[in-house]
Amino acid sequence: MRVTLKKVIGLALVLVISTSAAVWLNLPQPDVSSASDTVYYFANYDSADDILAVQIDSAGSAVTLIHSDGDYYAYLGDNEVSPVPDAIEDLFREIYRLPLESYIAGAVSKDPQYGLDAPQAEVYIQNNAGDAFYFYIGKASPSGGAYYVCLSGDERVFLMSGAYAELFLSGTDRYYSE
Repeated sequence: MRVTLKKVIGLALVLVISTSAAVWLNLPQPDVSSASDTVYYFANYDSADDILAVQIDSAGSAVTLIHSDGDYYAYLGDNEVSPVPDAIEDLFREIYRLPLESYIAGAVSKDPQYGLDAPQAEVYIQNNAGDAFYFYIGKASPSGGAYYVCLSGDERVFLMSGAYAELFLSGTDRYYSE
């Protein structure tokens, strides 16, 4: 059998496609049938020091909080304000692992009953590696102990405990002084 460049390229292409398909098919997918057994996280860093920045836009107030080289910074828009380091450090310690209570099977973020079409808060979190995500906090659940949340670009709806959601909903002025 004669080996030609065309055959080598063809075989390499088949190998790349099959490897990619195998990897994709083996990616972890949430098991909706046993969602109560699955733990979901929006953030799951090793420590609070892994968080570089958090931006919170809630109730008409937006603040950007930055932790860099052991110092904390706070910005309202483009204006730097005096940070309250203890409050920012406490926030980062609370959210470096940001667990969700549950996934709501069949729910979509566009459904107005969840309040994610006009969220109460928009939150941006970026780690030191440059990875970042936005998530939105909608209405409180009927039980009142949790809030509906979703990731930007993802239609799935989750429940976040009220204690975590209130970190972003209870006002941003505690993180800075003007």
